Amino acid sequence: MVNKALVALLLVLALSGTSLAMQPMITDDTGTQGKGKFQLELAYEFDDEDTDGVEERVNQVEATASSGITDTVDLVVGLPYQFITTKEAGERMTEDGISDLSIEVKWRFFERENFSLAIKPGLSLPTGNDDKGLGAGEVGGSVFFIATQAVEPWAFHFNAGYLRNESTADEERNIWHVSVATEVEVAKSHPRCRHRG
Repeated sequence: MVNKALVALLLVLALSGTSLAMQPMITDDTGTQGKGKFQLELAYEFDDEDTDGVEERVNQVEATASSGITDTVDLVVGLPYQFITTKEAGERMTEDGISDLSIEVKWRFFERENFSLAIKPGLSLPTGNDDKGLGAGEVGGSVFFIATQAVEPWAFHFNAGYLRNESTADEERNIWHVSVATEVEVAKSHPRCRHRG
C-alpha cells in the first residue's frame, strides 16, 4: 500500500510543472490558482503529547492539491498519512495509515483595489481508521471567512471560521477559529518569495 502511494506521488511530481509556492500556514489568504492551474503542496507536522503517563507522538505527511475551477474558485483536496507511536506503562504501540480526506472550495467573491474577501467551506470525510486513531470516524464540516489587504510590500490576512468536529472520540465538537497573519515581499525577482509571520 505504501509503495503504491509512493509511486503515485512520484508520478504526480514528475508530470507536474514548476511552481513557486509558500509553505502552508494556519491563516489562509484570498488568493486562488486561476482557471486551469494546479498546485501540489507537501507538508510535514509533528505533535508530541504527554498526558497522565501516556505519551503520544504523531508524525503526519499531507499532500494538498489545489485546482483552479475558475479564476476566483479553487477546489482543494488534502490527504494526510499518519505515523502514531503511543507509550503507556512501558508498552509501545504503533499505528500508521491514511487519515481523513478533506475537500474544500475557496471562492474569492469580492475584490476592490488591494482588498479582497473569500469564503472557504469544507468537508472532512472519514477515510482513516478511527479504531486505530487515524481518523474521526464521522463526517465533519467547516466554513472560513477570509480577508486580505495588500499595502505593498506588505499583505495582511484575517481568518474567522467554525469547524464541526464530529468524532467517535471524546473531543470538543464545536471549534471556533480566529487568526491573523502578515507577509512582506523580500525579493523582487520572485513575486511569490515572501516572508510570512
